[in-house]
Amino acid sequence: MNQYYYSPEANGFYQRDVHTDMPSDVVEITDDEYLILMGAASTGREIKAGKHGRPVIVEPVLDHIAIAEAQKQALLIAINQKTQAWQTQLMLGMITEEDKLTLTQWMRYSQKVQLVDCSTAPDIVWPEQSE
Repeated sequence: MNQYYYSPEANGFYQRDVHTDMPSDVVEITDDEYLILMGAASTGREIKAGKHGRPVIVEPVLDHIAIAEAQKQALLIAINQKTQAWQTQLMLGMITEEDKLTLTQWMRYSQKVQLVDCSTAPDIVWPEQSE
């Protein structure tokens, strides 16, 4: 049976037989508590200091703005990949009228995506591409 300790300040776990120098704020936890906490952490939940410095499981706080920015960038990259050949054909004067119309639709969609205000996340209405 291992003896586990949790430090609220370090938000970390320690074992007396492994860590000879532990923070002064450690609280002892049982093997069962440790296993439950590690199991929760392996599923994406977080461990934070709770009441009296004891570790508790919490749901992670999502950064909705960062997620929206990443989605916006992914859409713009996908649009660029989709339209790259048409843009080259347009510059060389080789594009068909049908492809030129399609490229124009994609560029309008790109403009709409670029105008998305990610600071309003998660309440964003993403523009839809009409094909």
